[in-house]
Amino acid sequence: MRCPRCGAVLRDDAEQCGFCGEKIVPVVSFEKPIIENRPRDEAFDVENTVKKPAQPEIQENHGQNPVVIAIILLSGVLCAAIAVLLFYSLKSSQRAVVNVNTSAPSESLTETEAPATTPYAGTVSPEESADEAAEVPGETGEASGELEEAASGESQALYDDREFEGLVYRFSGNQAVIVGCKTDESWIEVPDTVDGVPVVGISEGAFTDCTSLEYIDLPEGVAWIGAYAFLRCSHFKEIVMPDSLVTIGDGSFNNCPSFTIVSHEGSSGHAFAEYHNLNWIEGDFLVPVE
Repeated sequence: MRCPRCGAVLRDDAEQCGFCGEKIVPVVSFEKPIIENRPRDEAFDVENTVKKPAQPEIQENHGQNPVVIAIILLSGVLCAAIAVLLFYSLKSSQRAVVNVNTSAPSESLTETEAPATTPYAGTVSPEESADEAAEVPGETGEASGELEEAASGESQALYDDREFEGLVYRFSGNQAVIVGCKTDESWIEVPDTVDGVPVVGISEGAFTDCTSLEYIDLPEGVAWIGAYAFLRCSHFKEIVMPDSLVTIGDGSFNNCPSFTIVSHEGSSGHAFAEYHNLNWIEGDFLVPVE
């Protein structure tokens, strides 16, 4: 090599120029090393040496778990079975209630509520039984006559209508109910018993259009007055309501002029008079109105 100052030729490992005394600084070579031409899989690969973060495995589940599907199906079948059982149980209970209501006659002496129409609205008349028998195919005239007689006997066994002193009573078992009025008397005192049977009520519409009726005395034991029982009694003036009275039907005194109720304080008659703003007198017998 040469001295950088004087240009003298020096040895390669000389540290100082022998001619001018200049210190020789060794020169570092920056030549790029020669890399063998190796295949890519054996050469230095930056992409393969850099660690990538691990990615979670993706589980492909295109269908539902069979156990879950089986549980859902069994639950649906169980719910359907329960619904069917409840439906048939309800139908059976309804049939049982209907059979009891239609077959068991009432034997209560103190009936407290008036029926919707008449006390014996559920009774089948002989005419209806005869019509039903006529519709049965293959019945001869003799058989139809026997059915009519049987229906008539059953109807009479359920109730019996009789007239006493202008009032029509319907007897059933051990009780009687007023169902009609055939008298023109203005003053009527209803007996507490008829033929030894207690009078327990007044049927629906029993005194309808009795324009001659002015006074009526109901005895102890009468428990109810049916709907529209005194409808359009235009001359009606006074009624005695006993303490045994519990039910007064809707419209019992519709189209009646101002009238007076005679009863004891705190009774149903007293409450009815106060509610409808009617005249009321304390007592238990008729008082003629001037």
